[in-house]
Amino acid sequence: MDIVDIPVDQITPGPLRDIDQKHVDALAASIKDVGLNHPISVVRLEKGYRAAAGNHRLAAFKQLGLATIPCRVLDTQDPASTLRISCAENAVRKQMTFTQTADVVKTYAELEEITKSEAAKRLHFSQSFVSKCIKAEERLTPKSKKLISDAKLGDSLAYMLSQETEPKAQELLVEKAIKENWTRKDIEAHFRAQRSATVKFDYCYGGQHLSVDVPKDISFEDIVTFLRGFVKQLSKHSSLTVVTAARVIKEQCRA
Repeated sequence: MDIVDIPVDQITPGPLRDIDQKHVDALAASIKDVGLNHPISVVRLEKGYRAAAGNHRLAAFKQLGLATIPCRVLDTQDPASTLRISCAENAVRKQMTFTQTADVVKTYAELEEITKSEAAKRLHFSQSFVSKCIKAEERLTPKSKKLISDAKLGDSLAYMLSQETEPKAQELLVEKAIKENWTRKDIEAHFRAQRSATVKFDYCYGGQHLSVDVPKDISFEDIVTFLRGFVKQLSKHSSLTVVTAARVIKEQCRA
């Protein structure tokens, strides 16, 4: 594939990665010293180009005030093909956030009309990694996501923190984890302590087994709220009506 010089002001950054200014500064210093070792990849648009890989190199060229940048122009305008090509570079995959990974896999699945599992396979992502990214992206509140992104917490820590599903408690937990520089072990210890301060409420019906941890110091008002939520959970997993489920729970509470 031929390499051509394209004006930097004709190239729009790709969507897969946020710009890390420290990385741009380091690249700019390297490019100024020894030049660009690897051309960026772009796709042609109706007006101009979009970077498929090389956002940071493009930003470094702009920072240095260079007019053009060496590019490989990819022979595709198909959005799904562009995503697949962009993810083909290990550097891109490794430096995408969990939110970006989840968005890319979901978007690719929709464009190709395939499952997210198949999309992950075609994009060369680990199935377990994508599953965690999607769960974290769906569970975390917008505030939690921003805190995690600003603090540059890793995907593994983001997934672990997303296990706290109550929005306000989750945001407070994320803030605490960032402020105190928590590691995986610290987060694991937090959830172990949380489990030890609860009692387990079990229910079996029609082959279904549901188990919920309830705080030992729960107030009467919270018990009422919990029971309502638990009834809804039971109703989703069996043929029980809410009324029947409520009667069953009431009988178990009396036992």
